Amino acid sequence: MTEGNFMVSSHQVAATDYLTISPSAQLILNNAQIISNARYANSGISIQSQGVLTFSRTEGLYNKSESAAICSKGNMDFSLDNQSIVEYAGTNQLITGTDPLSSPSKQYGSLKIAGSAFAGANVVVRNSIEINNGFIDLNNQKLVLNNGNPVAVKIINGYFKCRSESDKLEWQDLQIGKTYTIPFSANGQIISKMQLTPSQNGNAIVYSYPSSTMSSAMPAGVTPLISDSKDITDISLVKRWFGIQGNFKTDITLNYSKSELPQGLTEDDGLMLMQFQNGWKNTGKTAMPAGDEMQQVSLQNVFANGIFVLAKSGDINIPQVETPSENPSETASGDLNFISAFPNPFDQYLKVNFNTPNNGIAEISLVNAEGKLCYKTQQQVTNGANEFILPESLQLPPGVYFFELKGFKKSIVKKLIHR
Repeated sequence: MTEGNFMVSSHQVAATDYLTISPSAQLILNNAQIISNARYANSGISIQSQGVLTFSRTEGLYNKSESAAICSKGNMDFSLDNQSIVEYAGTNQLITGTDPLSSPSKQYGSLKIAGSAFAGANVVVRNSIEINNGFIDLNNQKLVLNNGNPVAVKIINGYFKCRSESDKLEWQDLQIGKTYTIPFSANGQIISKMQLTPSQNGNAIVYSYPSSTMSSAMPAGVTPLISDSKDITDISLVKRWFGIQGNFKTDITLNYSKSELPQGLTEDDGLMLMQFQNGWKNTGKTAMPAGDEMQQVSLQNVFANGIFVLAKSGDINIPQVETPSENPSETASGDLNFISAFPNPFDQYLKVNFNTPNNGIAEISLVNAEGKLCYKTQQQVTNGANEFILPESLQLPPGVYFFELKGFKKSIVKKLIHR
């Protein structure tokens, strides 16, 4: 449509097929409206499988004030097939909300954004979400996707705009072993991708947003992060909140920007991943700042339920949460610390000296700057001084590595350089 509106007939009998967009057909309205001739009480439009309705009207697909792309005058109704496509092709368009309890024919089949749009209410999509060169502003609403296929979200140079815990994406029916990627951004400049690879089927509600002052943007119910009687929420945390609500186990990868790192962080400082779930917990998972603008940390086989942040590991004196065990290294707590790593930088030979508070088993791992696990072992340790010698058979390329020692409810990291 280049001018005028698209007028549809009406009838005394209620129906939604007075205008039909057939499979593979496309109606491009631009800023025009579909209206009823209002001669009789009922009129409507039906979009069939693979039929496409494209419009740029800012008021959205449908409303009761007769200002949307489908004008409600004359009791105009609409019906959307599960495989139908509704394309918002303008800027700053209002996405018409859909009630999860409403008739499926009132919920989007495929929702396509080719510009910018914002949710004015909760939105339910049955088949797929596609964003091309634009974004969906979640706008304190929840966007629900019912299709558990990882390719049901298709993003080409786009993102979900998220600025608080109220901006949520709910992805239902996630499948075992599949990887799901959700890009979030508050302003389009920094795009933080969250990845889930479930080891159980389930639904997940996720969000990720930055905050220049972490204490001013804490999700509801979260308390300040206290370590050694000191509130470190604003001085030690990477300036981004991550939230996952689910009831299944999954691998998680979280992305954050180098510009979000806390002030005063040095190249020798590590980052500790902390989880809030009825109180702050130390996950024992560490990351190290790298040179790349976007950085990441990963967790394996954890319950997808909690709020996550990254903190300067040197400021954290909160024991790592461990599964109860008869192994004294997992039930005792005390001083677990490095004595030395020699030589550092190293070529092939490397010896690490450390102290443990009791007899037991310590877990030792070596991770490269990209977060890839290069070596992992368990070692029997005794109370007091212990040593570990890196096997010379390891063929490690030169670069930065992080030696991680876990045990006795604690995890510590040492930065190493291999020449």
